[in-house]
Amino acid sequence: MRRGFSGIMVVGRHSPAARALARLGLLLVWAMTMTVFANGGESSIRCGTHLLSLGASRATVRAACGEPSTARLLKTDIPGPKGTRLHVEGELWTYDFGASEFTYALTFAGDSLRSIERGDYGR
Repeated sequence: MRRGFSGIMVVGRHSPAARALARLGLLLVWAMTMTVFANGGESSIRCGTHLLSLGASRATVRAACGEPSTARLLKTDIPGPKGTRLHVEGELWTYDFGASEFTYALTFAGDSLRSIERGDYGR
């Protein structure tokens, strides 16, 4: 097992087809996020005076925004070539900044912020 393209954990053969399937798995992780927050993707999020964009590290997001309201590990196995399985992992962080602000769902692949979804107003 090794860390493949975009920080995705790849198990089995590492052919171009396997890497393409791993990217498809990342798309599935992103789709799971869309079922929670369906108001369209954002390219950045503002936390106080910090503006964070896609590609930011988990440590950078945590330093700027604080601990997430919830954090959930996202995992899926997808079929690979010649009977192999590709294991894809991501993490979903949600932030609730209060009733006068929107909630946000941040999806990470590896250590990189891959999607930002804005939800409804918080609680």
